[in-house]
Amino acid sequence: MNARESRIQADELVSNHITAPTLLSHSRAVEAVMRALAERLGQDPERWALAGLLHDIDYETTAQTPERHGATGADMLSMLGFDEEITHAVLAHGLTGEPRTSLMDKGLYAADPATGLITAAAYVQPSKKLADVALPSLLKKFKSKAFAAGANRDQIDTCSEIGFTREEFLGLALSAMQAVAGELGL
Repeated sequence: MNARESRIQADELVSNHITAPTLLSHSRAVEAVMRALAERLGQDPERWALAGLLHDIDYETTAQTPERHGATGADMLSMLGFDEEITHAVLAHGLTGEPRTSLMDKGLYAADPATGLITAAAYVQPSKKLADVALPSLLKKFKSKAFAAGANRDQIDTCSEIGFTREEFLGLALSAMQAVAGELGL
């Protein structure tokens, strides 16, 4: 399966398995961040973007069994012919306890909550737009545990495992999301 076919299949899967608009937007945000990470790290941007787009493919179906989140999605993607690195990244980002071994695994794990923090920072802007989120403000909000409490700061800080400081990582993630703000509705 080539990258174009994979992207088309991934879009169909996302459309068929994710119904909540906020989860769709989140998946697209993680896709953008993963593409930017791959470009910075000299990896394949299309494959990394696919991992980001598909990472929560099972989120709604595992809502009652969160410990299965990631595992169910990885099984589904494996059966559909997605490569092992992508399926492992999906598996390792969840609560399965699967070790994160590849750069892709580690990037996805850090990117997932970062997009939630950045989205929350946009929502508190008077304009509700990503364009109005500045990195210094985002870094300040990061330190406030009450702000976007669901965005796991320890998980975001695992960006150091792929060679980023918090500031570099959040700056890259913010820029990536700002580049697709229209698609995200932000």
